[in-house]
Amino acid sequence: MLEEVIADASIPVDQEADEAERQEFRAMLDRLSPQALIDRSGKGNRTTLDDVPD
Repeated sequence: MLEEVIADASIPVDQEADEAERQEFRAMLDRLSPQALIDRSGKGNRTTLDDVPD
């Protein structure tokens, strides 16, 4: 019974898309510096991938 409930409540995932998103996020974090976070903290703006230097 429990397995049926879990199977009915499961959400299908695209593992390849999840991995690509995970890698993109890690790459963004690698490009961020602690100083960049400190500098941006007082501006009230959110950092986006476009704001991070390559």
